[in-house]
Amino acid sequence: ILPWGHWVAALPAISLGLQRFAGTTSVWGDPILMVVGIIALTTLGYRRAGWLAVPLLWPWTQTHYLALSVPALTPLLAILWSIPELPPLVTLLSVTLVAIGYRLFPVGEALGSPRRDPLWPPRSRTGRSNSAAVTPEPHEGS
Repeated sequence: ILPWGHWVAALPAISLGLQRFAGTTSVWGDPILMVVGIIALTTLGYRRAGWLAVPLLWPWTQTHYLALSVPALTPLLAILWSIPELPPLVTLLSVTLVAIGYRLFPVGEALGSPRRDPLWPPRSRTGRSNSAAVTPEPHEGS
């Protein structure tokens, strides 16, 4: 059995240590910025939002937490998030810009690119998300 009583008793000291060593990139603690961040993450879809939520919303983040989101990084996020001691507002603004960009210019559609974003749900011909339905390719010789 784990010593949860000891952990609960030491929780204030643990929290103080996390606060002291955090070089936060998060907007945690500011309700207005958190709402903006949640809306931006929701706009990006659950796959990409899952990777970007920790650096954006987790309390007392450390700079290396940005590396957790590498699978979801766009070129803009990669460039901006490589800046040392990134302020939380820059983290929020960069995710918001990416969310706006993905809504205005969906990958693979706006610029005529055949490439699909692997973290973006596939779209059917009607433009709606079609992640559950799979259409088999026609088989030659049938």
